[in-house]
Amino acid sequence: MALVTDIKKFKYQLAARRSLRRWQERFTVQLGESTMLHEFSDKDLGFFLFPDPEPTMLLYDLIMGCLDLGTGAKFDYLEPQVRMKVMDIHLFILDQIRFECMRRLDWVTGFAGEYYPLVTLVLECDSIKPGFQPSFPDLKPTHPKYEDFMRLGKMEGESVLRREIPRAIETFLEHLK
Repeated sequence: MALVTDIKKFKYQLAARRSLRRWQERFTVQLGESTMLHEFSDKDLGFFLFPDPEPTMLLYDLIMGCLDLGTGAKFDYLEPQVRMKVMDIHLFILDQIRFECMRRLDWVTGFAGEYYPLVTLVLECDSIKPGFQPSFPDLKPTHPKYEDFMRLGKMEGESVLRREIPRAIETFLEHLK
């Protein structure tokens, strides 16, 4: 069993080495296979909230590096099925980043990015996502939309939460100024 654990750890270390090279140049946090979203500074996390090509390419670098598919620059050359998998993981990671910003604003709790390192979120996306049903966090009782969230329940609560994302991004980025 120890050998299996060591092989898995080695696989994750190798994935981190491949995928986080460009990240080392960009971010202040010490990056590795166990790096979690909460370790990023507000400024570094806020970088991913801008709808620019650079944050998207860095996320593609992370995902494609972990999956041993090359760099994000090769995204357009992937087979359609593989490209869809990368895009699915990208959207999942982007959600986790947004939820982390909302957590820092003390709005939410209970999402995958709170519990798993970035490399694990990529490599085990297919098994992690089903474990978080619903796939979105809970609003905290102190949030102004909490009553709406609870009244609509888990099925419709996601719409309440997702409508709050633009306000969360704006509030988070305003906090950075």
